[in-house]
Amino acid sequence: ALRVHTFEAFPQDYAMTQNNLGAAYGSLAGVRDREANLKRSIAAFEQSLRVYTEEAFPDRHSIVKRELEAAKAALEAARDEK
Repeated sequence: ALRVHTFEAFPQDYAMTQNNLGAAYGSLAGVRDREANLKRSIAAFEQSLRVYTEEAFPDRHSIVKRELEAAKAALEAARDEK
């Protein structure tokens, strides 16, 4: 999907796809490769926020920001468990 929904050509679709990837990687982190998938989740949410800025998309921005912070907290917890 990201080959077609590029940041330049379709920014809103790109952001939505990145957000969905962030959620998928977050779920996958509960099954395997916890730290690696949480890092992927964080990276995807951060990409989503390139489009979902607070100014342009305040509601979506706050939702993705919350998801990003939750992924960061989960990564910190995973590191603390080691």
